[in-house]
Amino acid sequence: MRHSLRTILAAAVVILTASVVALAQDSTTPTVTYKVKKGETVYGISKSHGITVDQLIQYNPTARDGVRAGEYLVIPTTQPVETTEETTPTKLDRRRTYHTIAQGETLYSIGKRYGLTVEQIQALNPGLDTANYRVGAVLRLNARTALPSEQSAKKTTATTTKKTSTTTAKTTLAVAEPVTQQPVVEESGEKIVVGSAAYTTDPTPMVDDPALIEERPLAIGIILPFMTNESRPDKSAQLYTEFLRGFLLAADTLSHRGAPVAIRVYDSHNSLDTVRAIMQRPEIAELSVIVAPDDTLQLAAVAEEARRDATYVYNAFAIKDESHRANPYILQANIPHDEMYQSAIEGFIDRFGDYIPVFITHSSGKNEKSEFTNALREALDAAQRPYRQIEYANYLSTTDLKSLPTDSSLVFIPASAQRSDFNKYISALKTLREESVDPTRVRLFGYPEWVMFRGDALDNMGLLNTVIYSRFYNDTQSYDAIRLANNYRRWYGADMMEAVPSQGVLGFDTGCFLIRALRDNDGDLSRRLAPYDGVQSAFDFETGEDEDEGQVNGTLYFVYFRPGGVVEKTRL
Repeated sequence: MRHSLRTILAAAVVILTASVVALAQDSTTPTVTYKVKKGETVYGISKSHGITVDQLIQYNPTARDGVRAGEYLVIPTTQPVETTEETTPTKLDRRRTYHTIAQGETLYSIGKRYGLTVEQIQALNPGLDTANYRVGAVLRLNARTALPSEQSAKKTTATTTKKTSTTTAKTTLAVAEPVTQQPVVEESGEKIVVGSAAYTTDPTPMVDDPALIEERPLAIGIILPFMTNESRPDKSAQLYTEFLRGFLLAADTLSHRGAPVAIRVYDSHNSLDTVRAIMQRPEIAELSVIVAPDDTLQLAAVAEEARRDATYVYNAFAIKDESHRANPYILQANIPHDEMYQSAIEGFIDRFGDYIPVFITHSSGKNEKSEFTNALREALDAAQRPYRQIEYANYLSTTDLKSLPTDSSLVFIPASAQRSDFNKYISALKTLREESVDPTRVRLFGYPEWVMFRGDALDNMGLLNTVIYSRFYNDTQSYDAIRLANNYRRWYGADMMEAVPSQGVLGFDTGCFLIRALRDNDGDLSRRLAPYDGVQSAFDFETGEDEDEGQVNGTLYFVYFRPGGVVEKTRL
């Protein structure tokens, strides 16, 4: 898949109704969009536009296998972009206006309200049939031209300064009619088409016409180590590629549900220098949010430059990173370690109020969860809740459990999440369960690592009505998970890789959340973002008390494993 992925990553700029088609474009060359007519060929189209066949294929990789009538192509123009002395571009005003057509409204009445003609509305909404439109349709309107009085009073303009750039584009925005293409990925790597492109634009990043600046779409940047420079990318790079694929599936799922969103994808090559170079590209200033790599130094480089542009950075991978504590533009997608423990402990005390907690510790084991168990003990002491403690040597035996009341409700909390330790105490707990007055009242409380358990260990978790806390959980038997897995297989001709968490599902959930958040807030992620419950992850961001703090997703799950293989998850 080396070449096909590179097609996506080669500075591709795709403006979509949140779906994607890969385009390899020179960021200094203006383009136009061309609709293929019946009987036309790649050679004929190239000749008529004064370009070579190779140039046409460079901008339209799928044309390597020919073109068909009705297909849209991106054509580089023969006029070069003007260059000027160094300029200091400002961050684009992302605000725009949308209007939902109500019963009884006409395009004329709507235009009059916003100070637009019917022709201007049609120009802003390519594909709109002015003679046949429906109630409930959403129109994009040029907010800079005019706003109803109740909206214009609220409109503000905020700009920040970007580092100097040596080129400024002076060209118009070329918008195509919606295109529908079958999503295909050929394993040969010679061709990739993902999603259905709704809009394409001149890829040049900055426009000096204020009216065109207003029309720039919302934009998401993805900077990850896809390692397209390697003939055989390692598993880590393959997982990041899977994340991107899931993200594109989210884009396609939301492709007809709101304002256009641009997605720009960059290969960091796992290099700090490459990341720094990417962050100096002029189009980075247009991004609303950047999905950043997990490497600490690379993440810091992205965050430092993005903060100057008032661009948000979405940290989906670096769980232990704490840069959100001193950067208001960081979106920390994983609940921090301390907050996770606190949330899990509060959830435990709330849900096991009538149980006797029993801490079990291996005398010579790693007991790597002692930090959590010690914190839980302190919380139980503060709540004046009694608990028991049992230490065993090699294997936990039924004799070690003789002191426990068989007519009481018991929940066991081990000091280790290791599979090897799990095997040392699970047999005794099963025997205790069988001998108890009410077997369902003997339960086990565990850790995120247990989501990886399979076979007998998973069956035993269900038998003991186990509850674990986790930042994520993908129930592969749920309707949403099955549908997503099927779509992934249909698009890419392969199943998602075995990983916890599933990177394809993480990409899908992340894409759905960010696209919706940008649309709901018109690109302003400083607002309260609507919570999102996904296939594997949930996102509910809260802003820190300090003005220099970023936003943190505080979501944590309790996952319940029931007898018979039934699994349920609830948000705390």
